Amino acid sequence: MRYPHFTRRLLVVLPSVLMCLIAINTASAIEHAKAKHVFYFIGDGMGSLQREVGEQCLKGITQNPDATLLMNQLPVQGFLQTRSANKNITDSAAAGTALATGYKTNNTVVGLLPDMKTPVPSIAELAHQHGLKVGILTSVTLDNATPACFFAHQAKRSHYYPISVQLANAPFAYFAGGGLQGLEHNGDNNLELAKTNGFVITQSRKQLAEQRPGTRVIALNESDKAQHAALPWEVERKDSDISLAQFVEQGIRLLDNDKGFFMMIEGGKIDWAGHDNAIGTLAREVVALDETLKVAMKFYKQHPNDTLIIITADHETGGMQKIGKPDPQYLANFTASFEHFKFQLIELIKNKATYEQAFALAQSQFRLDPLTEEQALDMQKGWALLLDSAPIKFNYKKYNPFIENCLVLAARKAGYQFTTHGHSNVDVPISAIGVGSDWFKGTQDNTVVTRYLYQLITGKPFSVLQEPGQ
Repeated sequence: MRYPHFTRRLLVVLPSVLMCLIAINTASAIEHAKAKHVFYFIGDGMGSLQREVGEQCLKGITQNPDATLLMNQLPVQGFLQTRSANKNITDSAAAGTALATGYKTNNTVVGLLPDMKTPVPSIAELAHQHGLKVGILTSVTLDNATPACFFAHQAKRSHYYPISVQLANAPFAYFAGGGLQGLEHNGDNNLELAKTNGFVITQSRKQLAEQRPGTRVIALNESDKAQHAALPWEVERKDSDISLAQFVEQGIRLLDNDKGFFMMIEGGKIDWAGHDNAIGTLAREVVALDETLKVAMKFYKQHPNDTLIIITADHETGGMQKIGKPDPQYLANFTASFEHFKFQLIELIKNKATYEQAFALAQSQFRLDPLTEEQALDMQKGWALLLDSAPIKFNYKKYNPFIENCLVLAARKAGYQFTTHGHSNVDVPISAIGVGSDWFKGTQDNTVVTRYLYQLITGKPFSVLQEPGQ
């Protein structure tokens, strides 16, 4: 099943949308040179305190108390409001749509207006129409909500197969990151479809480096699970694994051309660690995104007059609060992800291990001592419940006292606490440097990003579609 009807409909509707745009007053006439090279970084779930935790981890890693994340050093600093069209607390689909298209939509919706029928073009699609080559990069699966908002139009973010069909049919030049959750359906394989559309699929650093500029590439990590999986957690990434920073390096090489390029880069696993409340894992993901930003910054220094770099977030995840003095070394000393801990815990549960064995595992991962009597009792009860549970499932919405105490105590040792396993509605930071970067100062709605980008790329004012019912 190829979903050709939707693709045909989209090809018909999008030009109509563009022709039916109704101009609105935005910023005054373009005062800046055009942005020929655009790097659009999104830290999924990365609020101000997530940045701070990453920076504290960097201090510990480098043994330098003055170490600072590059994203926090950029000359323009502002904030974005994140609510969706129908909820005070957004999800990644609605927030991604706002950041990608300049329009609010309802939670779970990808690239459509709230009527869940009308597609709106993303800044990536508009940049492509303007002649720029486009790359979409992420540390998670390519059909996940945030990257999907830049190339897909679906009523539900969970429609992974049709989303990945739209990826395979997209006119863009470069996709890189995890594989596709919606890879196959009824015998059809969307990577095979992508090949028929001219894409080369690479699954190693060597294969990617061999591709010539101008080749259309879908680059996956070197793994037997890479066609379905996200990139490895940064805290345990092997040298053989391609990093997000390396994907950006190759993207610059493949996309660079006389007309310019647009590249969206998502640090998606910041959000996953935030949902888990796994502070050590989260900190390393933020540091990794900052390392990726350095690659773009190197390019900017060579092309300062026509390059724009922005880095922001779709929302904050975890409701983080600062409760004490941060401990940089504690954050830097994590050597395994929370996911790895869960896998080890499952094996202990299967083998009906003792509480002492389970606590030894927790201690090796989180360095929890000392515990209060109440905490120790909670963890003992929690372990007994885990042994009795069947089937064994881990869901961050249903963590039991043993796991919850591990997470809570670890965050407190670092100097922080989480208040939810979900998202919050706090404003998220946006930082920028380069052509037109001063437009991103202050506190603004998240829909302004694409509206400003459109003006900076094309030299024309962004116009807003008359939404149904208005």
